[in-house]
Amino acid sequence: MEAPKATPDHSAPHAGPPASENSAGSAGQGDDSRCLAVMYHYVHDREPMISHGVGGLTPKQFNRQLDGLCGVMEPTDWPSLYAWTQGRGNLPRRCFLLTFDDGLADHARFVLPILQERGLRGVFFVPASILTGQGMLSAHAIHLLLSTLGEERFREELYGYLNDHARDADWLAALDREAAERTYHYESPSRAHLKYLLTMTLPIDV
Repeated sequence: MEAPKATPDHSAPHAGPPASENSAGSAGQGDDSRCLAVMYHYVHDREPMISHGVGGLTPKQFNRQLDGLCGVMEPTDWPSLYAWTQGRGNLPRRCFLLTFDDGLADHARFVLPILQERGLRGVFFVPASILTGQGMLSAHAIHLLLSTLGEERFREELYGYLNDHARDADWLAALDREAAERTYHYESPSRAHLKYLLTMTLPIDV
């Protein structure tokens, strides 16, 4: 199995901390079961643009990762995991839960048929803003701009906008670079600073 990459905002998968009887608080006493939550974002058949802003997996790569997971652990689903955290039922000693973030159309187009064919289930998290038509998530907007403009031009355009429209505040001085690099530890420092400036520092929507 390919090593999962902890990339919460533009790639897949991200393995979260395992749920256990200690973290759940009410699972069966003496139960040593562990569940690995694996988080996916982008799964599609378009040419990856990881060097610019949008990465992810192809359906073939996703299938290969599922082969690896199923080869060493047993799949579970949210109802079974939740019941176990409440002290009801049992989990396999080593199991995994598939999760998919951000309500992407590609999840319905590519992921769902693969799960159905394999008899697997997943948890799909859909942001309320997607359902209410309030626009694109800021993370996706950043990925799109990075893919379209490239990092250098995107930075130049953003800094130019700030110079023209926000001369009364030094947002670059307000940027917490250490926090940016911790948050986006999988990115280069320059890209981490750019993303953190947009998502955590500026009081404007992307």
